[in-house]
Amino acid sequence: MSLMQRVKCVVTDSHFLIPFVVLLFGIGLLVALH
Repeated sequence: MSLMQRVKCVVTDSHFLIPFVVLLFGIGLLVALH
């Protein structure tokens, strides 16, 4: 249940997390490609 609550919280706050995750993903791709 704790995991589901945490996931639900993340989904609720996704409008804050999505740009951050996209930024990290982009940086990760750049590092991986280089």
